[in-house]
Amino acid sequence: MEGDPTNVSKAVATKCGRSLSSHTYRLRKKYLNLKSAKGEEYARSHPPPECDLEKWKNLIDKKWNDTNWLKQSNANIDNRNQLKMKHRCGSKSLPVRVHEATIANGGKLPELLCVYKSTHFNDVTKQWISPECEENYDNMIKIQAEHCSQPGVVPITPEELSVKVLKPRSRYVKGLGLRRSFSVRTTSASTNSDYVRRLEMEIQEQNEEIQSQKEEITAQKREIQVQKEEIQAQNKEIGKMNGSIDEHFEITSSIMEFLRKQGFKGQFRG
Repeated sequence: MEGDPTNVSKAVATKCGRSLSSHTYRLRKKYLNLKSAKGEEYARSHPPPECDLEKWKNLIDKKWNDTNWLKQSNANIDNRNQLKMKHRCGSKSLPVRVHEATIANGGKLPELLCVYKSTHFNDVTKQWISPECEENYDNMIKIQAEHCSQPGVVPITPEELSVKVLKPRSRYVKGLGLRRSFSVRTTSASTNSDYVRRLEMEIQEQNEEIQSQKEEITAQKREIQVQKEEIQAQNKEIGKMNGSIDEHFEITSSIMEFLRKQGFKGQFRG
């Protein structure tokens, strides 16, 4: 088997443990049937073909007739009888069913309505396991319809629908058998998807504000560039004027020097 050795070992051990538990359960049913029909002594001495006599007696004496085991077994039976929301998963667990459905759905989590009905409705008898299951299913349809009736709404996820109808659990999503994601914990804290929509509106407003600031900064940059070009043009004009003044001074100096050489002794007036 491929994968991490630790995970593979755990998976194999879990599978073997469940198989052994199921096998032991079937053996006990046979023991109880024999005991009821022909008595305890006959049942002890006539094990099924798949179990040898020594192991058979060990199961009877050290497990099925053990006081602590019987006490725990009866408590488990009472707890199961008190469950209102039973399911029809059988030997294939709910997480496995959901995982297979997710793969068949192209990696997308299946709709809670489909999963819930497949595990709580008997297609043969056309009946729900209990009235509570039918009520939950109807509530799912109602809440999903109300949610989708709002314009521009984000579709409700199977996890959110589970929180609304089946109530939140700390470690898993009821009806799907999966670990809860961060998005579900956040949504359940607000009890509805309005929290998600409010966050999306706030994000949109922030994005619009950021875009407005970007445009304002761009306009300021363009204005600064225009001012910079005007200053450069003014500097060029000043440079030209300075050049003209220097040129005029040089010409004037040359003329004065020429006149002095010619003997002119008067004063020059600017």
